Amino acid sequence: MDLIEQIKSFFAKQNILGKNEFLARLPQLKNVKELGKGLANINFLLNFGDLKFVMRFNIWPDQVWNNGNQIDVENEYRILKFLESYEIGPKAYFVDTSKTHFPSSFLIEEYIEHDSKSVSEDFTGVVNTVKRLHAANIEMEERFFRTDADADGKIKLYDNWLKIILQNNQSEIASLFSKYAASDRAISFPFSVNAASPPIRSS
Repeated sequence: MDLIEQIKSFFAKQNILGKNEFLARLPQLKNVKELGKGLANINFLLNFGDLKFVMRFNIWPDQVWNNGNQIDVENEYRILKFLESYEIGPKAYFVDTSKTHFPSSFLIEEYIEHDSKSVSEDFTGVVNTVKRLHAANIEMEERFFRTDADADGKIKLYDNWLKIILQNNQSEIASLFSKYAASDRAISFPFSVNAASPPIRSS
């Protein structure tokens, strides 16, 4: 049975859905469509008629990767719940790491319609969103915010990329970076944190 069929079968089992408040309130599943794959996940669009959600499966092996970072959908859930009040990302509704019903851990989150704008077309919106993120009240000791194991190396890498971009005066992205770096709207980095809501678990 492929993953789409497994998803349809899962949402047809009322004895499972009834054990969780969020799942129990969902109407009948109308359709499932694959949205695409990332490095560590595969995403599906769940269509319940008037309601739509994204179901994200962690397809990365259970191991430490990339110099000490670990893929963790439960951690992603906690971060998304924390960020909800800042209106930065999608709302998270459900997480299951038990692998009881699927071979991988999964997360159900809000589906956000794309406005078809590219980053360059809405660079102001991108900058404002990043500014809200950097202004979030984050205490770095919170366990769901983990320092990248190679943070210093990646910062240097991104700085080098930015220098290369800015050296290309013909680049549209370079002109956008220059515009915002020189303005009073430049991104600032005050970091400060509250605890996120505990994850909703399946039984």
